[in-house]
Amino acid sequence: MAKKKKSGGPNISVSVGRDVSGKVNVAGRDMHITEGGAGVDPAALEKLFAGLYQKIDNLAAVSPTVSPQVVADVKPMVEEIKTEALKGDKADEGVVASKLRVIAAMAPDILDVVTATLTNPAAGVAMVIQKIAKKAREEQGLT
Repeated sequence: MAKKKKSGGPNISVSVGRDVSGKVNVAGRDMHITEGGAGVDPAALEKLFAGLYQKIDNLAAVSPTVSPQVVADVKPMVEEIKTEALKGDKADEGVVASKLRVIAAMAPDILDVVTATLTNPAAGVAMVIQKIAKKAREEQGLT
């Protein structure tokens, strides 16, 4: 005779006889199962990257090394990084590394903002503010 034992939350352990057992993930009501790697929240990642794109656009206005053309060239690479990030644990590290290398060669300021934002979103905001403040100081002859 099969025994069902609820082990709390959405997991249910099932034992059939002495040598057959397993676990099943059951989703119901307010629970959602999404595709992607472990720990990836697609909505949060979309929001993070939307903010990142805005920061990159802001850099074009304050950084002498970031032209609108550089921004246009870099954004597809950042989009590819986002695609890999959505894969979570299954992301191809080589793709991310190659895109970051190209961004580093084209626009080190953008690389700084990308890495700061993706590792710590608050730091990404702080980095953009620091670069804007630096440009303001330079324009006023304060550096």
